[in-house]
Amino acid sequence: MKKLFPFLILVSIAFNGISQNDSILIKKSKYNKVASYSFEMGSMLGNGSDFGDKLANRSSYRGYEARLGFRLNDRDDAYNQVYRFPIMGVGFYMSTFHEEEIGNPNAFFYYFNMPVTFERSRKITMSYLGAFGLSYNFHPYDSVENPSDVFIGSYNNCYFNFTYLFNYHINPEWVIDISLGLKHFSNGSFQQPNYGINLLLVGAGISYRPNNIPVPDFKRNISKFIRHNQFNIALMAGSKNYVAGEKNYLKAGLGVNWLRALGYKYR
Repeated sequence: MKKLFPFLILVSIAFNGISQNDSILIKKSKYNKVASYSFEMGSMLGNGSDFGDKLANRSSYRGYEARLGFRLNDRDDAYNQVYRFPIMGVGFYMSTFHEEEIGNPNAFFYYFNMPVTFERSRKITMSYLGAFGLSYNFHPYDSVENPSDVFIGSYNNCYFNFTYLFNYHINPEWVIDISLGLKHFSNGSFQQPNYGINLLLVGAGISYRPNNIPVPDFKRNISKFIRHNQFNIALMAGSKNYVAGEKNYLKAGLGVNWLRALGYKYR
């Protein structure tokens, strides 16, 4: 219960903050705000090793998320139309595997929630959610103190989430959902071992939308896309570990890309 206390405070702040001055926000706000809370449970996948499969089978995963999203309040924006009024924002995640060898990971992340079709005034809709962020509070592998966690060798890791949601719109303000998803933690081989932790998930959530989010009755005409060229130059540097307990090596690269923009979605 102590671990849930700061999480519930965060949810409370998000909900209270977006519920103030609703009548003013509807008229003047560039973005409509969406506060969401979800609970999930699932199964951890093994990695084929004796230690790994036993640890995965023993674990009992539970996860919680609080998200604050923003939906552009502009029916004439081309990308808003192309992507069917998506929601983008930030969130906080916390979990437990009920196994000391893994730890109790938390994460801060960016996410998007994209409807499969225009919501309009439908009661039942579908959408998919993707998230990427930084996680922490793992109990990493140690050959002496924690040899059972053969999945991951670092306290901090990248956080990935992809979830498919089935939404029921109680009214324009409240939405409940059930979800199916995949979650992944890894460190890009910054610290071995790095099999990664993979989860198959089912969940349920609720969202509060204090403003009447635009739900157009039809897809509006958007300006014709003018095809054009783009160039990207990227300089990359990082660190890679090949054997647990040994030193890291510099990994660097230079990339030059030519892109031809074919439409609003594709390059």
